[in-house]
Amino acid sequence: VYDWEQAQIRNRVNHLLHINVLQRGLIVPCSECERRAFYRIELLRENNTCPRCGAPAYATDAWRSKLVEPEWFYDLHGAVRELLEQDGDVPFLAGKALAAQAQTFEEIAELDFLRPDEDPDEIDIIALVDGRLVIGEAKRVATLGTKNEGNKAIAKLLRVSDLLGADEILLTTSAPGPWKESQTDQLLKVTAGHSWRFGKVPQVRVVTDLRGAPQSSLLRQEFGWQV
Repeated sequence: VYDWEQAQIRNRVNHLLHINVLQRGLIVPCSECERRAFYRIELLRENNTCPRCGAPAYATDAWRSKLVEPEWFYDLHGAVRELLEQDGDVPFLAGKALAAQAQTFEEIAELDFLRPDEDPDEIDIIALVDGRLVIGEAKRVATLGTKNEGNKAIAKLLRVSDLLGADEILLTTSAPGPWKESQTDQLLKVTAGHSWRFGKVPQVRVVTDLRGAPQSSLLRQEFGWQV
């Protein structure tokens, strides 16, 4: 990105505006409390209402550039901002990494599997990679959380993988890794000891550093590593 020409950056920004990922607007201070607020261009008026105190916020007071003209600002769409705050971009990065070396690739959005009188099993990654069904968990950090959280996540992955007949269980993270070893060992152990309804034990894979140079490792059932 840092090597892009100005025209390339402008084209990318225009595309993000067109698909409503970015929103263009001005930052205008309130005439009374002086709080600065972002006003989207389609909602901007000469006289705006301060979201804090309700006093007027005049467009003529907008932040200025060196040319003494109003300076445009950009804000993420609320849904995109929420997605990033909840690490929702990690499954997308995981899909990109899985697809990079595949001949065929299909994936669907995050799904909840409902169980009577139980919390739903939320699955981050369901993908078909070269005809192999992959069920996975995507995290910003290289761990499933506390011991209790890890136990619940592993049990969830086993239930859904058994239900759908997964070929592979995936742990993936945007962190450099390595993944917490006690959790990978536990996942391998319970996977090997589970009675699978389709008679085939899924492989277990870990993918780390999704935002940098993704590293993919297939775990051996004897708790070793196979790159």
